[in-house]
Amino acid sequence: MRNKIQLLNDTICAICTPSGAGSISVIRISGSDSKKIALKLFKASCNSEDLKHRMVYFGNLVHRGEIIDESICIFFSSPNSLTGQDVIEFHTHGGFVVPNTVLNTIVDLGARIAEPGEFSYRSFINGKIDLLKAEAISTLIASQSEASARCSTKNISGAITKKFNNLRQLGINLLSEIEARVDFPEEEIPQFDKNSIEEEFQNLINQSNLLMQTYRRGRLIIDGLRVLILGEPNVGKSTLLNSIINEEKAIVTSTPGTTRDLLDAQIIVDGKKIVFSDTAGMRITTNEIENIGIQKAKDQVDYSDLVLIVMDSDINIKLVDQKFDFIPRGKKIYILNKCDIYGFDKKWKIENELIEEGVEYIKISAKKNINVDLLVEKLPELSKMGDNLDSDEALLTTERQVRHLRKGIMSIQNSLKLFNDGSPMEIVSFEIREFLNEIGKITGEVSNEDIYDALFSKFCIGK
Repeated sequence: MRNKIQLLNDTICAICTPSGAGSISVIRISGSDSKKIALKLFKASCNSEDLKHRMVYFGNLVHRGEIIDESICIFFSSPNSLTGQDVIEFHTHGGFVVPNTVLNTIVDLGARIAEPGEFSYRSFINGKIDLLKAEAISTLIASQSEASARCSTKNISGAITKKFNNLRQLGINLLSEIEARVDFPEEEIPQFDKNSIEEEFQNLINQSNLLMQTYRRGRLIIDGLRVLILGEPNVGKSTLLNSIINEEKAIVTSTPGTTRDLLDAQIIVDGKKIVFSDTAGMRITTNEIENIGIQKAKDQVDYSDLVLIVMDSDINIKLVDQKFDFIPRGKKIYILNKCDIYGFDKKWKIENELIEEGVEYIKISAKKNINVDLLVEKLPELSKMGDNLDSDEALLTTERQVRHLRKGIMSIQNSLKLFNDGSPMEIVSFEIREFLNEIGKITGEVSNEDIYDALFSKFCIGK
């Protein structure tokens, strides 16, 4: 959105429902000319010459003497509306022709087509929502799982805003204690209690870190659990992927090196999204293209939450660990495949070694689809994806929130160090103000046009 502040007085319009066949379409207008445009276009069946706040009217949309459609019209008067401005909603018949004809007519009468996120932006500017709620609305619209939708709904309700408001209040209380020593002579304020001040610092740092730690769960819930499938050629990686998603998405042959690139597929398990990535087989090869695929697989480890190491023979765990030493211990799950051939009752020697090392493993047959469902069901548990999912705990969900909170924590830690080193209180208070500034950027109390552009441009038109 360009020059948003300058364009706030424009009257904007958009179709707010998806295009295509449907019974109803909603066209929204926001701005000072909304009511004037509506009265030119809409003829109520009750012959009303005015539109009252939140009253529902039925009538015809008429332009240049021709009826465009029957419609419901609702007027929301400023400031008690979605955007804080005068807002009109027309509920017309759906499809493509009628809604677009109505939209074009509204433009002819003086409005302009809204840009992506412009309704929500006006809602934010007029104090109807903060940036945290705006982000929650965006993630809710984009939700691909029940878990993601529930998490977003919690944040829309204000749970995450309360967390940041609490941090802000703790910071303000601490700042007032420090700046009292700057603004007033010592004899006019209570005796300085260094231990009490240090406790306030530490409490603020601890509360900030606790909120920061929620990001991993928030990201897992919103983006989904990312599971990487690794192993040597022909151990059954692609067969396992096909078995998990119950379709032949990955090509399966007996020729080593068939899979050259990352192949993603996703499923929903108990309302949670899990994204699987099939990869090239890990081996030494002179094939340049295959080597690129192998390197891509290795690079993907950093962006994965769990790594399934698939094997089809009972080899020494030290050899396996040497081959896959680039995988952090906490991400590894060993998959003992082709147990339909070896027998599920036969215990592999590597099992004892895995048990001794405390590494998770499961025996399956990808080809016969045995224990594959059990593997999939265990993944959210192993990743701790479901921890507190059904609680009312607020979770960080975006890199933007994390980035500013991390900067804020660094500032408050610097302030504590300066305080303990006996630095001037003016410098100590400056770092606390930097903390509050970063919190303000998260909630939107501190203006930042670049943030607004990045955030609201991700919304769909009409929202």
